Amino acid sequence: MLSSESSFEAVANFCEDVISQKEVAERVLEEAPDAHPLRRRRMARRRRKFRIYNIIREAEALYVNSATCKTMVTDALHYAQRLKWRWAGHIARMVDDRWTIRLTSWPGLAGHRKVGRPYARWSDNIANVAGINWMQVAKDRDQWSSLEEAFTLA
Repeated sequence: MLSSESSFEAVANFCEDVISQKEVAERVLEEAPDAHPLRRRRMARRRRKFRIYNIIREAEALYVNSATCKTMVTDALHYAQRLKWRWAGHIARMVDDRWTIRLTSWPGLAGHRKVGRPYARWSDNIANVAGINWMQVAKDRDQWSSLEEAFTLA
C-alpha cells in the first residue's frame, strides 16, 4: 500500500499513461492490414487485463479514501478499542461496589514495587485520553462518547 493518497494518485496516473501509450501502439499494429491473426486475438486478453487493473485501482482508492465506510469491513483493532472504551464507561457508571470497580481502581500493593518500569495497566490508555480522573468523566455520557473517537483512533 502507498502511504498517502497523493502518492497513490501519482502512481495511478503514471500507470494509466503507460498503459494508454501501450494500448495505442498495439492498436496501430493490430489494425494494420497485414497484421497476423494471432495478434488480433491478443486484444481481448489485454482488455481483460486492463479491466482487472481498473478493479484493483478502484479497490485501492476505496481503501485510501475510507476503507471502513465503502467496503463495510470492520477493523479488528478499532473494534476492540471501541469495546474497551464502552466497557470502561460502563464500569465507571456502576453504582454499587462490585469487584470490577474495585479491581479497576486498585492502586496495587502498598510498599511493594518491583525495580524498573511499572507494568502497563488496563486503564492507562483510557487515562491518556480522558485524563487521570476518567471514572468521573465517564459518568457524563455525552462527554464520554465524544472522547471515544479520540481513543479508538489513537
